Amino acid sequence: MSDDPRPSSGTLVGREVEFGVIAALLEAARSGESGAVVVRGEAGMGKSALLSAITEHARTSGIRIHEIRGVPGEADFGFAGLQRLLIPFMDGYDGLPKIQREALGAAIGLMDEGTPDRFLVGLATLTLVAETEPGRPKLLVLDDAHWLDQESVATLAFVARRLQAESLVIVFGARPDDRVARSFDGIPTLVLSGLSVGAATELLALSSGATVDAEVGRRVATGTQGCPLAVIELAGDLTPAHLVGAVSLPDPLPIGARLEELYLQRVRALPAATQQLLLIAAADPGAHLSAVLSAGVVAGLDADDLDAAQEKGLVDSGATITFRHPLVRSAVYGGAAPVDRRRAHALLAAVTDPEAEPDSWVWHRALSVNGTDEEVAAALEARSLEVERRGRYSAYAALLSRAAVLTPDARTRARRTIAAANAHSLAGAPVEARRLLESAQITHADPLTRAHAKRLHAKLTSGPRPADALPLLLDAARSLEAVDRPLALETYAEALYLTAISSHLADRALAEQLTASALASLEHDPPSIIADLIRALAALVSGDRTDSAGPIRTALRSMRRPDAPSTVHIWTSVAAILAAELFDIEGHREFMAKNASIQRSRGALDHLRTTLDAQVQSETWCGRFGTVDVLLAEADDISRAIGDDNIVWRQLIRAELTAWRADEAECRAIIELMRSPSIEATRNGLLVNAANLTLALLENSLGHYAAALEAAWPLLDRGPVVNLRSLPEIVEAGHRCGRDDAAGEALERLERMSEACGTAWASGLHSRGVAIMAGDHAEPHFVRSVSELGTTPVRPDLARTRLLYGEWLRRQNRRKDAQAELKAAYRMFTEMGAPRFASRAARELAATGVVVRRRSSVAGAQPLTPQEEAIAQLAAGAATNREIAASLFLSSSTVDYHLRKVYRKLGVDSRRKLAGALSDPSGR
Repeated sequence: MSDDPRPSSGTLVGREVEFGVIAALLEAARSGESGAVVVRGEAGMGKSALLSAITEHARTSGIRIHEIRGVPGEADFGFAGLQRLLIPFMDGYDGLPKIQREALGAAIGLMDEGTPDRFLVGLATLTLVAETEPGRPKLLVLDDAHWLDQESVATLAFVARRLQAESLVIVFGARPDDRVARSFDGIPTLVLSGLSVGAATELLALSSGATVDAEVGRRVATGTQGCPLAVIELAGDLTPAHLVGAVSLPDPLPIGARLEELYLQRVRALPAATQQLLLIAAADPGAHLSAVLSAGVVAGLDADDLDAAQEKGLVDSGATITFRHPLVRSAVYGGAAPVDRRRAHALLAAVTDPEAEPDSWVWHRALSVNGTDEEVAAALEARSLEVERRGRYSAYAALLSRAAVLTPDARTRARRTIAAANAHSLAGAPVEARRLLESAQITHADPLTRAHAKRLHAKLTSGPRPADALPLLLDAARSLEAVDRPLALETYAEALYLTAISSHLADRALAEQLTASALASLEHDPPSIIADLIRALAALVSGDRTDSAGPIRTALRSMRRPDAPSTVHIWTSVAAILAAELFDIEGHREFMAKNASIQRSRGALDHLRTTLDAQVQSETWCGRFGTVDVLLAEADDISRAIGDDNIVWRQLIRAELTAWRADEAECRAIIELMRSPSIEATRNGLLVNAANLTLALLENSLGHYAAALEAAWPLLDRGPVVNLRSLPEIVEAGHRCGRDDAAGEALERLERMSEACGTAWASGLHSRGVAIMAGDHAEPHFVRSVSELGTTPVRPDLARTRLLYGEWLRRQNRRKDAQAELKAAYRMFTEMGAPRFASRAARELAATGVVVRRRSSVAGAQPLTPQEEAIAQLAAGAATNREIAASLFLSSSTVDYHLRKVYRKLGVDSRRKLAGALSDPSGR
């Protein structure tokens, strides 16, 4: 086994630093750690040479190696790359957890049923790879990843972001291609730029075997822009006279397109029959030797015709034909006349078995057509429906897009174009979806297609700017009513939800039209969950909170029914808003816990992340800040894993928490971010309002009552959740800064909402507000508030009531009674981790003559990280490592690694002792 991590090949001149970075990952893998890296660079920059050297180094180190390479044409065959990569690991397939096994089986064609959820496929891949020879370090090399299919890239990038303790290293080699760039978000990247003058000169000398004049080396480095491949190719063409500077260098030197042209010149110097065989090989995604030669036989070509290309070093042949460099392949294919490319695809279609290789067969047929062909278009559409069922959305989109191009009938072409645009949206390619949507000739489409086009337009708009999508959704919903009523109702619900979160930034006249149309659409429909939801949302956006309580309560009951869907896109978000509107904390927590359990079991990570965010809100309201840390860590982890880390949205989720826990500077910085012009430009009123509410809570905690009122007052007539949460802040701030008029108006609204909601939380907040305004007669109202809030889990509001009660008692010169309430408040705030409110309670206690001593942490105690906490809690509940791994979307080896750290930190040696060790009076 080699201990020298340096590359041995001269082809890696100038890449020693990058080699060292990856070699360090491999060394860490030998110690049980894992890592991933993306090696990026333009064609010819030495990605493959670097990966080859790394592979050789890993092999001499006893590391298990698995390699695949993307090839042009494979991008349209979903999960094709993943299937190739997993072949050596499939002995463990039958041992996968059932839901992972079914998802992976559907993805790679081992099962005819099931839908391959992309995250479950990723988790299955991680489990397979990690549990094959566990403990032995492994290296996965994925070269030319820009030519892998999108599903495989997304799956393997997901795996790369989940790595922790699997003794696994994943290395991607890719060009800076926009098609796959976002898939690698969150993975460390090494960018290969041009070689320095010294490195280029050294490489030229090594490749030519001759001495190189320094000025010649400088000119070569400049002329090739330091591209290693160009330098190596140039070395074979330059004479000794060129190298010593006696003869001028060719101008221009080969780089980029010129390098491809150099390869094309070499190809065109070959016999015609050889060029034909090379074109057939370039047209076949797999470049399988048997398929290429069979197609050549149909064209009257002979296997020996390939020899000339091999002799020139342009290709190697084994089971497949391997081009010297991808630029050779693209030169062969791109340099051929269109008619010759179509003929090559027709030959390949003729020798491809449509039963054994349906994707390849139909794709070669499609690329052999000049003009339109309904028979081939219909075959493409039929195949697209099958690949969609298997979750291969990029292939689904590609097949439908080509089908639309080949369709002669304008009406059918419009339908297929819109379907293709929607497929691109599902595949995570909104730019391509918009392009197709704009190209569709909607005037020729049937009413259903036109309605679907409108809905897709709205969907593509709603993400970045929800308020702007409202007129589009209203138009789409009205159009769908006559042709697809279920989808029309779903569209109305989505539009009403977006109206709610747009808040004051939504056009009120438009909101009224939307509400009226949505309710009118229900007049002749039987009762249903979606109808209850629409009525609740319509009442919510109408502005009358008192009248909305009844419909909201009905909708929440419907959403808890066993037959209610749990993974509808907006379902969790809507339920969170509706429950918060009723101050129904128990219902909120119960609904989210149920949804989280279902989504974990199904591997629905994108929906689970939304549910975790909702749980963050309810646990914050309950003062369970330790639990919030665990939830936030998992939500952040999922966001990174799926490559969708929306920093601004994550700040929204943390906003109220920071007002309780963070230092003042950090809290104000987050508030300013949420109130910045760029955020307001998104017209997401919920973000803007949440910033105001957070600021009001912060200012009240500091005793800056006028500033708190200024922040909270605009929320009085704004959107859901925040305006109700603002009422108690306005009452306290208004009264304390001498604005009893403002406090009184907020208290009147709080009274009406308390009566409508009928929950202890709402009633307790109202009683506290009455107490604040009652002067010398406040005591019975404070007592009632403490009693009512004491029956709920909302500990921060209970602690605030006891603080306010204690402050009132002190002003009444009842020091002993005041001390009891203030001590209780101080203890609760301290245990929760709310330092500013705790300091306020401490100051009040000091005014009564009590000296407060800050509590110290237990000596030597090591806190658990949020992930360790989550794993420990599940292990204490008797879950196995594999069950914990499936629940938290990790590998079993990572769970085992963290459990060992948990045992060490908590001073226990078995699972049965975990529950006792995890007990925490702070409410974690």
